[in-house]
Amino acid sequence: MALYNLIPALYPSATEPHLMVTAPKRVLSSVHSMLTVYQSFNIFLKAQEEPKDQKKIDLMIKHFFIHQLGYYTFDNIWMAFSLAKLRDGSIADVVHHVVCFLASIQGVTHVPSPKLQQVFPGVLLFVSLMMAPQSILNTQWLIENLAPHDALKGPKKPNMYLAALFALTWFLVRVASFPVIFYWFSKNQKLKSLSQIPTSMPKKCVLGSALFFSLNVYWLWKIVAWTLLKQRGANITMESLVNARK
Repeated sequence: MALYNLIPALYPSATEPHLMVTAPKRVLSSVHSMLTVYQSFNIFLKAQEEPKDQKKIDLMIKHFFIHQLGYYTFDNIWMAFSLAKLRDGSIADVVHHVVCFLASIQGVTHVPSPKLQQVFPGVLLFVSLMMAPQSILNTQWLIENLAPHDALKGPKKPNMYLAALFALTWFLVRVASFPVIFYWFSKNQKLKSLSQIPTSMPKKCVLGSALFFSLNVYWLWKIVAWTLLKQRGANITMESLVNARK
């Protein structure tokens, strides 16, 4: 409650109800994305340093997914509220958040097969790095909506560069990284060709990878369009453009 009252005191522009409820969510989302990358990187390092301590690694992975389950439980409740009250969201958002929630449940209750245990920390790090652009987007939004003076707003100002950085980071970790991780997986599993990847992975992983890659490419072209509009000084949020039907 103290934070809720402090926001409008520091930033008069945040007195609008939409900003009052969205700003804390943005901060929490950034903390979650940074913590997710940190946890997965820690698991990956542990697996490299002590590959035989599988019980410790499995426990760290379980704790990782418990954290994810807690966040996505909150996130899906927020998404329902956002769709109902703020009229903000899309079918793609629903699919993405529900899949993340179900994947978190699977991670808590399921232990990777011995065949996949050695590659799972690397795959987990790869997936977690996809969260990194979210912190950049949240920072851009907070600057644009809560900046105490106009010096931080307008074309070619910090939030414009953050918009471009967000688009670039999204492309690198959510689109361009897919061939890299699949190549690494094929080498780790000693596959003779990349065509063997679909048969060497669980079907739900293959399906999930195809779904996420398709969504990432779909979002990418809208993010690029949003970035170009921001460089021209357009007053539009990335979410409103991504959620647009056309």
